[in-house]
Amino acid sequence: ESALEKLNNDLAPRYPYVRVDGRSGEVRYLGYKIELTACEFEIFRLLYNSDVSLNKKEIAALADESLALGEKSVAVHICSINRKSERLGGRKLVESQRKSGYFINKNS
Repeated sequence: ESALEKLNNDLAPRYPYVRVDGRSGEVRYLGYKIELTACEFEIFRLLYNSDVSLNKKEIAALADESLALGEKSVAVHICSINRKSERLGGRKLVESQRKSGYFINKNS
């Protein structure tokens, strides 16, 4: 894989301890691969690429239609993402702010 292909496949690193490979759907946290389901990856990708927090309704509307994410399932998937990241590094990757929505923890 050339350096140019690698740049095109990796989403630009926005957080110091998180790397995302957009081609393979792989997320690495603290150097360790986090095994995410397709729905979890889609939610994580949306939040990772967003400059603002997103609420459940916005995430469900922006997600790939083939995943059929509903507002209620978004919260369940976010809890799962956080359980997996806490097992690796002790911190939640996705935080929430009341009346604002979800965002990637910048201290992760």
